Amino acid sequence: MFRIFLIFVIGIFILDVRTTAHAETGVAVRTLGSQNCDSMINHLKDDKTKGEAIFYIQWLAGYITAYNTQKKIVDGFPIRGPIEEFLRFVVHVCAANLDKKIFAVLKASLDASAPYHIKKSSEVKSISVDGKKYQFYKDYLKASQSFLKKKGYRVTVDGLYGSRTETAFRKYKTDNKLGGMPVPDYMFLLSMIENQK
Repeated sequence: MFRIFLIFVIGIFILDVRTTAHAETGVAVRTLGSQNCDSMINHLKDDKTKGEAIFYIQWLAGYITAYNTQKKIVDGFPIRGPIEEFLRFVVHVCAANLDKKIFAVLKASLDASAPYHIKKSSEVKSISVDGKKYQFYKDYLKASQSFLKKKGYRVTVDGLYGSRTETAFRKYKTDNKLGGMPVPDYMFLLSMIENQK
């Protein structure tokens, strides 16, 4: 009985939070995907609505869960954390597709990243670089190392992040004018997708 009551109270709280969020910001989590990309980018740029990033992250988390279930895979986005990496990935792709619906851009992007989907259970590796923490599936690290090796960088394909792997990521990112840390972040993933042709 207490459990049913607790579920009811939590449900009311979530409904209240979502209703309040919608009333204050004009954003409903469930409808975010039907917006055009330019709308999302403008919301995230505007200082008054920057707090809405959490709503986009919630919607994206729900979308990726449904995508994974439909495709019968563990994860269509191989970067476990921080969760903001997924939002950055979507914003980057949306910036080139401003007039398209967010859900359509996201589906096309995830479909294009199919070679890097995590199809079975894979160990999660935590990496800390310059005080910033990332979490990647070991299988994704291996795929990233394999990509680097094919591009001529000295790296061992073992799914481990050591000094040689860090050096290879740093050099690849410098050579290709990619910003960010020497890790297989969203920019590296996009670069792999673009170079798989």
